[in-house]
Amino acid sequence: MAKSKTKTITDQVRDGIRESGFLQAEVARAAGVSESTVSRIASGLTAGDAASLSRLLTALGYRLVRTPQWRVKLNHAVQADRERRAKEAVA
Repeated sequence: MAKSKTKTITDQVRDGIRESGFLQAEVARAAGVSESTVSRIASGLTAGDAASLSRLLTALGYRLVRTPQWRVKLNHAVQADRERRAKEAVA
């Protein structure tokens, strides 16, 4: 089975900080959250509360979007079907 290309929130935060070129303290200040919160989210120790996470992701240029679970499952099923068809076409 192919590994999912969907990034976790921790991945998004860590990548966003690295790509921004700013220090965690600077990102925290821009987001209006504590540096400790940024550090804990970036290291995967916590996902943070929705308000802090939304402000942090917004400061990094992302947008937090809630996706219904049925849609996630449908997207996985569609992707699996596409991969199966691609393999069949090659064979």
